[in-house]
Amino acid sequence: MNIVVLIVLTMIYVLLVILTTIKLKDIKSNYKKYEERELIKKTEIIYADKRYSFCRFFKSLSHQYSCVNFLFFMIIASLGIGIILLINRLYAGINEYIFMGTPLIGGLAFFFLSMPIGMGIIPLVIKKPFFVITTLELFNTDYRPKIYFKTYLMFLIFFIIAFPFVILSCNNYAYYTNSGVYTNKYFQVCETYTPYEDVSKVEIYVSHNNNNEITSLNYIIHINNNQSVNINSQNMGRKVFTDSVIDIHYYLVKSNNCEFIVTPLTEDDKAIYKTKVSNEDYENIIKIFAVNETSEREN
Repeated sequence: MNIVVLIVLTMIYVLLVILTTIKLKDIKSNYKKYEERELIKKTEIIYADKRYSFCRFFKSLSHQYSCVNFLFFMIIASLGIGIILLINRLYAGINEYIFMGTPLIGGLAFFFLSMPIGMGIIPLVIKKPFFVITTLELFNTDYRPKIYFKTYLMFLIFFIIAFPFVILSCNNYAYYTNSGVYTNKYFQVCETYTPYEDVSKVEIYVSHNNNNEITSLNYIIHINNNQSVNINSQNMGRKVFTDSVIDIHYYLVKSNNCEFIVTPLTEDDKAIYKTKVSNEDYENIIKIFAVNETSEREN
């Protein structure tokens, strides 16, 4: 399925680059078509007495009305993140999805891509006097052909740079079942299946910054083909183990086939976790870090 999505997204990328380039050439060659004089006249009649009667918090009426354009921008950016997450979850199907954090990279790309779309292209497409006002000071000019050209040029530049990150974010995902972990890295075409029996070792440790503050809680699984993945890297904000990690840890312990390399928690780390996280999260952290001690007692 990921191959189909990858092909479709790549085709969209190429097609939009071509169409936008054609649009820019048309604006340059047929600039009179984009002057839209009738629309400008209509706008001047409607807003003749309102151009300088605007809210004191805004520099001009254009700035005030462009808040609507900003709303378009935020909606598109939010939809972009949602689409990436939806695609990732569709890959996982009914299995447990592991949030890898990479959708945030694609979301950031969508954030930049949404600027020319929401602030420029959509208002230009809606040929209404209100949206003429919203774009008046978009590029410090009120000459419509220039606004069109600069908007689509900005979109083309942002799209060429940003959309590949959207494609790669859609292509980077992971999920697990009771038999193993499925992963697909940025530039992979086919996903990799790793049975829990093929996990050779697991590294468990806490990362600190220069001030000795906890920055992340790491659970790195090493596969027999020398690949490795930190399946808890997406949870750096909360600095606890996710439910996915806890489930996978249970399966790995049960398989009794891999080595656990654990860097013990310091007393300071334990004190921080004791006060900063819930009792359930704290117990899970202590239990996972004590995996070797537990195994020795059982043996």
